[in-house]
Amino acid sequence: KHKAIYIKIEILNKSFKIIDLIQGELISDSFSIDAESDIRRTISLDLVVKDKSFLVSEQSKLWFDKYIRVWVGYKVQRDQSIRYYPMGLYTFSEANYQYDASTSTLSLSCLDLMAELNGVRNGQLSALVTSIPVDTDIREAIVSTVTQLGGVKKYIVEDIQKTVPYDLDVAAGSTVYEILNQLRDLYPGWEMFFDEDAFVYQQIPSGYADALFLTSDIFTPLVISESTDYVLTEVKNRTEIWGKCIDSDYYSEEVTSADNQYEI
Repeated sequence: KHKAIYIKIEILNKSFKIIDLIQGELISDSFSIDAESDIRRTISLDLVVKDKSFLVSEQSKLWFDKYIRVWVGYKVQRDQSIRYYPMGLYTFSEANYQYDASTSTLSLSCLDLMAELNGVRNGQLSALVTSIPVDTDIREAIVSTVTQLGGVKKYIVEDIQKTVPYDLDVAAGSTVYEILNQLRDLYPGWEMFFDEDAFVYQQIPSGYADALFLTSDIFTPLVISESTDYVLTEVKNRTEIWGKCIDSDYYSEEVTSADNQYEI
């Protein structure tokens, strides 16, 4: 069944306040999300240029000090209203203007706000070595990095309840993202990204405790065909650990446990 789709683009200033709205000028768009990339969300837009306010310049709607928030809307058949859903907040990365006798279009490539931390649009550190000493709380290190070095106002940083196990030094000319990347990778199972204008650091959801929406009783009758490949040469059934035996000065032959406490 045919569905009417609408696109709304809000233009924001550096304080993320709406200063203008683009509707009706969009020709096409392309949107993607990649959880494996440091810049998770990207979008490309083709706009009809109606006047000079669309040209990329310091006085126009599109410039370095502006952002866009994109919404996609679907018409509700019940009451014919348009319900909009957010597609993210972006900064400009590339622009291409084309003009001829029949058309005048502007093509934009936009990235989420991680581009302002990883060096694409901003985020380079000054000519000093940045150090995070051992035993620094990881959450505190991440918060101070994104706020003091990255200039981020909003953040959601979960507490990993661990400290930095060794001194972290980042050379001059590196980026804010490189510091955050090292802090994130100290322990597995954590991710970071931007949700609109908020920086998020959280444990990667496993989905183990999520509610079931489609059980096997419903899904099995719908299966037309399926196939599974097994690579038996990749199956390992033994793990060998190599180390060194150390002669100890003291040892115990009896160990007891009571109330979660070991007595040696």
